[in-house]
Amino acid sequence: MCVEYWIAIGTWIAAIATATYAFFTVKLWREMRASVRVTQQIHEATSRPWVKLSRKEMNGYEKGDTFIVKIENIGTSPANVTSFNIGVRSSDNVIQWSALPMHTMLLPQSPENRVFRLPVNINSTPARIVALASYTFAGTTFHSEVEFIIGSGFEIEDIRSKYE
Repeated sequence: MCVEYWIAIGTWIAAIATATYAFFTVKLWREMRASVRVTQQIHEATSRPWVKLSRKEMNGYEKGDTFIVKIENIGTSPANVTSFNIGVRSSDNVIQWSALPMHTMLLPQSPENRVFRLPVNINSTPARIVALASYTFAGTTFHSEVEFIIGSGFEIEDIRSKYE
């Protein structure tokens, strides 16, 4: 066996080892990228604002059109609330919206109670009230929503609350 033969064998072994290293390096790089993505999502979820809407108990509430919606940031970063809409959902599931001017910065853990006047007369009960707030953080827009019913005796029942 000549030297060229051993050089060829050595070259093939080196090529196979290099290909194996390259394969595992690419696999490791993909796993690391996935890990970084998950870590980034966890960081964004824990360090961003979470604006929550809820209705407040209305002591002394009289027949009419005033009620209180509590808007609070339960996250860890300030939220720039860019819009707030409130509406009454009709029996055919159509919402008559009314945009209320709101441009405010909500700091973490600082609830703000707002008194809102409905855009329509709710003397006919029950009425389904829907409130929707939009807010931004780091260039991304998020939404928060609450829906409740004002019953015939003006008692209030929560239907759903959603914040993203």
